[in-house]
Amino acid sequence: MIRILFSIALVIMPLIVSGQNKFYVRGQVKDTSGQQLIGANVWLFTAKDTFHTITDDNGSFGFKQIPGAAFSIKITILGYEIFNNTYSLNSDNYNIILPIIFLNTKPNILREVIVKSRFSPITLKEDTIEYSISQYHLRENAQINDLLKRLPGIEVDRDGNIKFMGRPISKIKVNGKEFVVGNIQDLLKLIPLETLEKVQVIDDYDKMAELTGRPTETNAKVLNLQTRHHLNTTNNLKTEVGAGTNKRYAADVLGSAFDNKKQIIINGRATNSIPGPGETSYKKGILLYRNQLTQSLYTNGGIFAEHGSHNEQVYSNITNQTADGNIRQNNTTHQASTFDNYNFAETIDLKDQKQNTVSMQVIGERKLQTDNSSILSSQSGLQHLDQSIENITNKVLPNIRGSIYGAHHFRRAGELLALGFNFNYAGNKSDQYIHNNTIYYNNDGTIALDSLLHQLISKTNNLQTISLQTSYIKPFNANSSMELNYTLRSNKNIFKQQTQWANKEGKMNIIDSLSNQFNYLKVEQKIGINYKKTSLKIDYTFGVNLFYASYGTNRSKWLLPSSNVSYKIDKTSRLAFRYEGRPIYPDYNQLRPIPDRSNPLFPIVGNPNLKASISNLFTLDYNKVSKSILFISLSVSPILNQVVSNTILIQDTLNTVIQETHYRNSNGAYTLSGNYSWSHPFSEGKYQLFLDGSSYFNNNIFYLQNIRNTSQNLTVSQSLRTGIYQKWIELNTGIGFTFNHTNYSSPLTPSSNIRSWNMNLNTKFFVGKSWSLWLDIVKQINTGYANGVTANPTDLGATIEKTLLKNMLICRLQGFNLLDQNSGVAQTISANTTTQTRTNQLGRYILFSLLLDLKKTKK
Repeated sequence: MIRILFSIALVIMPLIVSGQNKFYVRGQVKDTSGQQLIGANVWLFTAKDTFHTITDDNGSFGFKQIPGAAFSIKITILGYEIFNNTYSLNSDNYNIILPIIFLNTKPNILREVIVKSRFSPITLKEDTIEYSISQYHLRENAQINDLLKRLPGIEVDRDGNIKFMGRPISKIKVNGKEFVVGNIQDLLKLIPLETLEKVQVIDDYDKMAELTGRPTETNAKVLNLQTRHHLNTTNNLKTEVGAGTNKRYAADVLGSAFDNKKQIIINGRATNSIPGPGETSYKKGILLYRNQLTQSLYTNGGIFAEHGSHNEQVYSNITNQTADGNIRQNNTTHQASTFDNYNFAETIDLKDQKQNTVSMQVIGERKLQTDNSSILSSQSGLQHLDQSIENITNKVLPNIRGSIYGAHHFRRAGELLALGFNFNYAGNKSDQYIHNNTIYYNNDGTIALDSLLHQLISKTNNLQTISLQTSYIKPFNANSSMELNYTLRSNKNIFKQQTQWANKEGKMNIIDSLSNQFNYLKVEQKIGINYKKTSLKIDYTFGVNLFYASYGTNRSKWLLPSSNVSYKIDKTSRLAFRYEGRPIYPDYNQLRPIPDRSNPLFPIVGNPNLKASISNLFTLDYNKVSKSILFISLSVSPILNQVVSNTILIQDTLNTVIQETHYRNSNGAYTLSGNYSWSHPFSEGKYQLFLDGSSYFNNNIFYLQNIRNTSQNLTVSQSLRTGIYQKWIELNTGIGFTFNHTNYSSPLTPSSNIRSWNMNLNTKFFVGKSWSLWLDIVKQINTGYANGVTANPTDLGATIEKTLLKNMLICRLQGFNLLDQNSGVAQTISANTTTQTRTNQLGRYILFSLLLDLKKTKK
């Protein structure tokens, strides 16, 4: 009997133990670009049972009460290959976290808008346009900018500034994480192209939107670089040393280590050969690091230091429109500045097994800057005077900002609570020394007065900003949810100005009438609610926001709707509509209760009774990806109750016209804009044709002597570009035309028409395996600018390059601005002022460089 009972116990005991040791299995599903896959069906199979769930908003899933550590997982979602895998784990830990599961896209069934053809480099997603790097034929040692110039919809100018469909690229991210220090041009040079798989253009949302998946107002774009999925450790070391004519030099050292979890970049640079306006001498040192320390802990930071000096010569023609006639100014300005900038940043992200997250960031910056300018100015028209102004300004600009964000995911998939806190302190302390020698003339041309003004203006402007945000999302089902959010923002501006004048003996005396101090506090609260619905064809979010604000002595409230609709027309095209509405508050300078008369010819008189404006932005985007690629973007932006200037003319005893700037509210201002980009690849992308166009119309409101005036500015641009990419040649050529028309309501100011042609040829010839010749030619033809501003430069550059030691060593001889003609021409319009400028560019020089490029990949 005992033997029978003992035998039964041996049979039952493993079952009891097995029943007690239940496992909790968790995992996350992504596509090969790193994007979380939402709504995927996940099955878990054991020897006797089958379990099913779907992935949540983070692509995560979980199974509780699993009877053993041996099971199979099957995952399906439309547009991706089926995933099957068997797991047999020997684990004493009953909380099992599976490695991230990556699904491959099916070549014939599309989840969103993924085009598969002989040449299909682009994928369209909700707010993302994704370019596949492997589809572009890039040479060894190519940089990211070489790729960007080939991508439809993206523009890269000669200074490295990047736009997508006319909207600026504001940030660089790698795998969804932003580098916290450094400018966009430098970062693109620092990141090795060979480590990347995809380039994405994404709407620029804030941190709260990233946590909740609910977009906030945006008109800028982010460039997100996705590294290769299976990225082995890639170490790079690049050095460059160059010397040239006119005492030009360039030295650059770059070291980087990249893998899927860790990226480290070290860079040091010293040069006085930076193309662009004027002449610049620049030195910098930078350390960037990003590391996935554990599955739950991620760190991202950097240290940045730079020193530089800059000199440039600017000729400007300025027209000030008045009710009694126009004042024309011809200015010749020499500007020189030196600066030192120090920056530190650190970000820590924590994420637990339930996908609850905490993100903390702190950034500190200190900038020291000295600006020197000398201006020779001659005014004619309504008044006649000559000025000689010497200006020295010393600035100290400290800045510290920090944030902490967190998100808690509840048991129900998609239900979460997110919180955010931001703090920013921006200081600006400056001492400005002004020597102003002004000669006033009578109507007959004789001198009325020769006046010398010596001022010292000391300003302190401290801005303290605090914001609190919270958002709660309640899902109704897998495809719909409701969000309730609240935001509190506080801006406190502490402004102090002390003005001193020197008497004939040189003694400085404080002028109380030109000195002032005041505080400006703005507090805004926003309560919002919105509903989001997702389906196979259409995704939409509709909501309403209540704003309540106090600024100065004013109190205001507004109830504004919001909407975001994305419609998938078919497998190759998408249509998106967005409306953003929010208040724009007057700044402290416009509200100031004490006039600023430090410039006696252009005093500023604030208006404490100004109301806030309402900005309304409607955008419509259409994207189509097939054999040809077409992007279209249209926007309308009316502004209600806009704060505009009101110029009051006061004539003194010397017949001098003093232009007092006042402020008031007015309706009627709006902006219309449209952009399109069309491209067609031939022969697997070895030949490309681009057509790009844009138009911009601005109806600007301003007042002269309390009388309403308008200035209407229309700008239309069109360009044609071609690309040829063969073994022996890479050629990019284009021609563009811009028409700029400005019309004023006043008959005293004639309309202006500016036409500009821009022709460029950028080509590289490759001879054998080690020689190459580069030519870069840009020709500009400008008409309609004022005399002295008009310039039609031809910029010619050439490079001869020889590679040695299997491309590890490069010898390069470069010639820049060989015809010594380059100059920058531009026009800006603000209220009743039109400014046309011509700026000198870096002169002709020859540079010889040696570059060492070492790479090592650990398998």
